[in-house]
Order: sequence, then structure tokens, then C-alpha cells
Amino acid sequence: MITPILETERIILRPPKVSDAETMFNNWTTDPEVAIFMRWSVHKSVNDTIMWLTNVESNLSDEHIYDWALIYKENNDLFGTGGAYLNNEFGAYEVGYNLMKKYWGLGLATEATSDSN
Repeated sequence: MITPILETERIILRPPKVSDAETMFNNWTTDPEVAIFMRWSVHKSVNDTIMWLTNVESNLSDEHIYDWALIYKENNDLFGTGGAYLNNEFGAYEVGYNLMKKYWGLGLATEATSDSN
């Protein structure tokens, strides 16, 4: 299944694109506080973000990997990414996300992962 576009009250979740790299690099992939619990290390150059997004784009039709760019509807800001990945060892999906610090504490990760939307 191709990663679907989803929508909540405040967020549009759409597949990330390589063209998002500069925004992501400038706002959170370089931030050690954002990356501390991620599977990836802080990006040292925009090329690191481009390489990651190229991999993400290649997996958009994989039924075991879903990645989304998170867009704040109020101002159309790309403020983070999130995803769900099948962990074969446990037979369950893992959910992860990273947000630009400006958007921490607003309940957006909870909203993005809620099944009530």
C-alpha cells in the first residue's frame, strides 16, 4: 500500500519528499535534543537529510514502512516527521516521531497518532 495522506484537526500527514530536506535540516535534523532517541544521528549536512529522504521515498509503497511529513494546517509549516515500522521480531508496529522544538508541548504527536481522527 502506498503511504496515504491523512488529516487530523490541526495536521496534514503526507509522504515526505526530498524537496523537504532543507526545511528539515534547518529546523530539526541537526538538533541533538530532537535526535537523542531517534534511530538516526544528528545530520551534519543537508546531504545527510537528502540521503535519508531518498530512502524514505523509495519505501513509500512498502506495506511495512510508513513515513509522514507533518504539516501544521494553521500556517502550513512542515514541523516534523513520524512513522510506523513493522518490527518482525515482535510482530507489531513501532511508532516514532520527531518535531521541531517550536512545536513541542502542543499535543501534536498525540493528535497525529490518535485513532479518533
